Amino acid sequence: MRVSKVTWLSLGLALSLVCHDAFGVVRTWTPTSGDSFYEPANWTPNGAPGAADDAVIDDPAVTAVINFAGSMDLGAFNLGTTGATGGNVLFSGGTLNVAMDQGTKSHIGDQSSLDSTFTMTGSAVLNLDEPQSGGGNGLGSDGDGQDLEIGAQTGAFGAKGSLIMQDDTLLRLSDDLKIGAEDNGNAEVILSGNAQAHVGSGVAVSESSAGVGYLEVGGNALLSTGNSSEPGDTDNGLTNEGYLTLTSSNGG
Repeated sequence: MRVSKVTWLSLGLALSLVCHDAFGVVRTWTPTSGDSFYEPANWTPNGAPGAADDAVIDDPAVTAVINFAGSMDLGAFNLGTTGATGGNVLFSGGTLNVAMDQGTKSHIGDQSSLDSTFTMTGSAVLNLDEPQSGGGNGLGSDGDGQDLEIGAQTGAFGAKGSLIMQDDTLLRLSDDLKIGAEDNGNAEVILSGNAQAHVGSGVAVSESSAGVGYLEVGGNALLSTGNSSEPGDTDNGLTNEGYLTLTSSNGG
């Protein structure tokens, strides 16, 4: 049987699309059609970030708004990259599962970046590095040991990385929460209302040389370490060290 050139071309295109989706791409926030995170036209290359994609938000002038019903998957997110860039996100609805399973850390503010802020409001839920490993609610993995970096090497007393959680928001993270913990980092994490943040390993604030970190837990907010689901939930959470480090190095 002869296979036409068109058929082979169609087959090749289909395989290319499958491989592309399997490995993911880096998509950069270039808003041209409003501020919706899931508007395909707001990304280069065109297309909303998917389960294997790295979403890089480098335009601080337009806040990327994440608001949906149900659950969505993402490979990683990065607010700001090395150089004079930064980005902002407002996450107000839905459950966002960020796998971070291709060796990519998610961070809010990077080296020499501008101010970058990730704000969670309403009932938004952020699961990072597949933090639930068992039970009926498990995501099928115990994660890959990727930290969430806030204000990593942004330059102390300069540009800042901020994570702000309000209302009934929930963060689950399988490994470490780093708050201005890298050399010359500058960061803040603020929890208020009924917000809850559960960290599978530990929380480091101003851990390295000249790092500046600020942590505030107010209202009815809760911060726990040692279990990524919630205190005592050994069936669903990834359990690790459970530490809290405050200004441990010279100059921090």
